[in-house]
Amino acid sequence: ANADLAKDVKLSVNAFNRLFKRNMGLAPRAYLLQRRLSEAAIALQFTNDTIEQIAETFGFCDRNYFTRQFTKEFNIPPATYRRQNQE
Repeated sequence: ANADLAKDVKLSVNAFNRLFKRNMGLAPRAYLLQRRLSEAAIALQFTNDTIEQIAETFGFCDRNYFTRQFTKEFNIPPATYRRQNQE
C-alpha cells in the first residue's frame, strides 16, 4: 500500500512515509486506522448495524480486535459509545 502510493507520487517509500507524517501528523498506517475508526464511530451512532457488521465493514478482522482498537482511540468501548451517543 505505502509502496504503491510512494510509486504514484514518485518518491521512495521512506521519503513518502516521512513526508506523509510531517504533513498529516501520523504515519500512513496510523492515519488510515484513525480514519476507519472515525467512520466506524459514525456508523455506531447512525446505523442499527451490529458491532460485528461495523467491524467487518471497516476492515477489522473481528469484533474483539475492533473493540480493542476503538477503545484505544476513543477511551470507551464501541457498545458504550453507541449507548451514550444514541440517547
